[in-house]
Amino acid sequence: MSEVELRPGLTPRILILIVLLTALCYIPTHYLWNLSDRPYTFSGFFVPYFWIIMVLMLLGRLSPSLRLTPQEAIVLMVPFWILTGISFIEKGTPNEGLCKGWSSATGIVPLVYALNVDPYREAWRAAFPSFWIPSDPELLRAAWEGLGIRDWGPWIAPMIYWMLFWISWVIIGLCWGFIFRRPMVEVERLPFVAGLPLAYFSLTAFEQTPEGKSRLFDMRDAWTRNLWIGFIIGLLLSLAPVIYEVWPVIPFGAWWGEYHIDYITSLTEPVLPGADFSFVFHITQIVLWLMISYDVLLTAIISWLAINVIYNMVVIRAGLVPFEPGISSFSCWTIGYRPPFHYSWFGTTGVLVGVGIWTFVTAWPHIKNVFQSLRGPDYVEQGQSMRQVLLLILTFTVIWGILWAVAGVPVHLFIVFYILWLLWIVASTRMVGEVWYHMPVGTPLIWPFVYYLGAGTGFWQAIVPNTNPLAIRAMFLVTTATWWTPRFQSNSMFMSQIGYRVAQVNKTRAGDMFRALLITSIVGILVAVPFGTWFMHHYGGLSSFTGDNWEGGGVVWATGAENIVSSEYWPVHYDIVTHIVYTIIGTIVTLGIYLARARWPWFFINPAALSISLWLNEYMWMNAVVALILKYVITKVGGVEALEKKVFPAVVGFCTGYGSLFLFVALRELFLKVIPRVLGF
Repeated sequence: MSEVELRPGLTPRILILIVLLTALCYIPTHYLWNLSDRPYTFSGFFVPYFWIIMVLMLLGRLSPSLRLTPQEAIVLMVPFWILTGISFIEKGTPNEGLCKGWSSATGIVPLVYALNVDPYREAWRAAFPSFWIPSDPELLRAAWEGLGIRDWGPWIAPMIYWMLFWISWVIIGLCWGFIFRRPMVEVERLPFVAGLPLAYFSLTAFEQTPEGKSRLFDMRDAWTRNLWIGFIIGLLLSLAPVIYEVWPVIPFGAWWGEYHIDYITSLTEPVLPGADFSFVFHITQIVLWLMISYDVLLTAIISWLAINVIYNMVVIRAGLVPFEPGISSFSCWTIGYRPPFHYSWFGTTGVLVGVGIWTFVTAWPHIKNVFQSLRGPDYVEQGQSMRQVLLLILTFTVIWGILWAVAGVPVHLFIVFYILWLLWIVASTRMVGEVWYHMPVGTPLIWPFVYYLGAGTGFWQAIVPNTNPLAIRAMFLVTTATWWTPRFQSNSMFMSQIGYRVAQVNKTRAGDMFRALLITSIVGILVAVPFGTWFMHHYGGLSSFTGDNWEGGGVVWATGAENIVSSEYWPVHYDIVTHIVYTIIGTIVTLGIYLARARWPWFFINPAALSISLWLNEYMWMNAVVALILKYVITKVGGVEALEKKVFPAVVGFCTGYGSLFLFVALRELFLKVIPRVLGF
């Protein structure tokens, strides 16, 4: 797309709005996250984009001065996207919003949890410096039990440290994401299908007919009619999770569009031990997968059949993996963690690294040009100086390294961590672009290298349990930067990249999207950390919360299970030699697959999809089967034209409709459960 076609979206009034909205909308989000009964349903802001766009259109009709340009409207979505989480752009519902980052992308919540709960309380008490967490047990008990803050002084240094830690990895990731934007979005034109609903619903809403009205309400337009047909279907199907909130006995309603189904495997296991037919039926993923290439769908299905069915059955029948009732279900987490082939970890190590290296190689000419701007002339991409992007990377890499160093982590461990972390976020960005947002967490790849390198260079012993304070701190930092929530945050490199696809569709300068992501992230972090610290001292404290307690406890468990308290996270009969072998062989195999794809167009195995499938196939195979059948039938009957002109607008409407009723569910939870609980204190 020529840059002359692009228009700015980050105008002065939008800048003011995103700062205010980020600060103000975070507050009710935090209450819902911590005081509701179901925090993972309410893990972010709760107003779907459908209602936001409707309000913006109404304001524009009331007064021309309030009317936003399409580009302003799309940039204004950024704070809602950051606060709500990744599913905001997919259907408008929460999924790992900023409030989850507060509880697991910083160390305050996990450390308060750890130092009040056994077995960590005594073993870890002397491991953490006072600029990480106050050392006075009474101050920690006040946060745990909600006794109020008697003295803010001891909390100042921890808040500054963890705000800088969080801001550092966010800015580094966003900057690398902007560097890879052109190769991925403009050159390879990766679909980033999760962003298509918001992108095209907003485009339709703000596009004007010749009569000066919104195209969204022009029923003479076939695109619009198909969009509203899809909207109605999506809205009707969303009644299942809506009704579940009132009447929980409705089956398959506990998750907003994710239905965990396991009963097939329980029926087949006596006859076909090892064969895994469990899956997670993801409604909007299925319809959006109509828009991705066949190689992704086929890779997911073939991987499931070859590994989760045939391989599983062979190793069970041969006695290589002892049979246990239920071992066949969700086997990426059971058989995939056991020899002779720890396929779950093979996907998160070598295959992932291979995807990351290949992505760097294919983008290298562009990366080289970007880095030349440090010593040569600067150049601008869609309104953003690339030299500024590089200076931000260098500055915050140094700051991040200093934060690790002052915690005592040797510089060589940080360098190894940073290289592997960078490969992880780059590979994950390709996975989001080509497949979906089920990419692996970075912890399985990174922590064994950091842990055993630290032991090998004499900084601690490779023993379990490990009470060495430096080992505990190092593994805690690795977990905080790579565990579940950092992989899902909307301001991570891989998720934020979707925003550039959304901006491209709406002819918005990517530089404006980049700066909006930076500003919103920084403002959100500066609000979340002090407010979260205050909140933790009230309403019964961390011990009585749902969201922070569960999420913080998860980070603590993951750290402890990394050969600190136990080896629970370590696969069966797996050592660092196996880890290195998997990384090397997996990388070679993955690069070989890419070369085969370049040589033979018919070679359909997709490495990005393979990495996810080996790690989390329950989210892949059945959704791929349904999408493949639908896509084949549609294109067979109506051709590609039917898919693009009739089905695609219906998909956009379906996803929008499917999330639109969430607002009322959230308001019900807020007024009937959260506010009464607040008033009870």
